Amino acid sequence: MTSRGSIVLDLGCGTRKTPGAIGADRVPAPGVDVVCDLNAGLPFAEASVEKVILNHVVEHLDDLTAAMHEVWRVCRPGGTVRIWTPHFSSGLASWSDPTHKRTCTSRTFEYFQPQNNSHYVRARFHIQAMRLHYKLGGAGQASPRLRHWLDHQLGRLLERWANRNRINIQRAERFVSRLIPFEELYVELRAEKNSAAVCPQP
Repeated sequence: MTSRGSIVLDLGCGTRKTPGAIGADRVPAPGVDVVCDLNAGLPFAEASVEKVILNHVVEHLDDLTAAMHEVWRVCRPGGTVRIWTPHFSSGLASWSDPTHKRTCTSRTFEYFQPQNNSHYVRARFHIQAMRLHYKLGGAGQASPRLRHWLDHQLGRLLERWANRNRINIQRAERFVSRLIPFEELYVELRAEKNSAAVCPQP
């Protein structure tokens, strides 16, 4: 499948497709425009997609490295990839779903940075932004009940401190998340094509 213009691809969208995006999922559902399985490859031309959205998709994948290569393949140079996925400390938020195969840390996607120099991946991305979320979808989802309100305030404080910079994120993961877990990791990547050209195919 090939298209002209600026393509936004929402993978695993189900019924929550991003407005204006092409929705793709492995099962037909409202909002799904293209039925395909990222584990098996994407029916999009190389360098044809401006933005890829992976909203709670990567935790379901068989091979994260191979899937990220496929996402990188369809991205234009400088294309954006936005990922939301369970944080490794999330416990029940992650492993209550039997289809989940992994959780991620703030360093998971550093593996795909150009300076990594790994000979096992061709896909290269720059990390543009990263955030830890106390709750799935961020701490902004609050209930008026007192207990939930207090929980919401705690989440806001933790997120504000942890997301101040990358050093704080790593401190939060190493020290804080053992006692007060984070449920979600958000990462925004930019596809780098030039430095990856010298890397072998995985």
